Amino acid sequence: MVALPTAAPPNTLGNVVLLTSNHRLEIPEEMLGHPKHYLHDDYMHWYILQLNHALDNRFVPDTDDILVLTDDLNPVDLLGGVIILTARKQLHSYLGENGLNW
Repeated sequence: MVALPTAAPPNTLGNVVLLTSNHRLEIPEEMLGHPKHYLHDDYMHWYILQLNHALDNRFVPDTDDILVLTDDLNPVDLLGGVIILTARKQLHSYLGENGLNW
């Protein structure tokens, strides 16, 4: 298993893409592209930056004594409220209590 965090730093609220396989996982870096090659396209530049960030910060999570989520057992929906509240607090911290004051 390989975890690819999309947020910077990796311990902030954001997504973590988990890749699992019965075989060794290898991600050839040449498949990612280099952000400087996409300066002409804002979306692709951002996309390639995200891919490179995730690869640069990849890690193998400790899977000892973890709960395996399946279709029958998936408490993620129960955590949705906590995730939304955390995101709102971070947004208020970033923008200020009254939002953007331009």
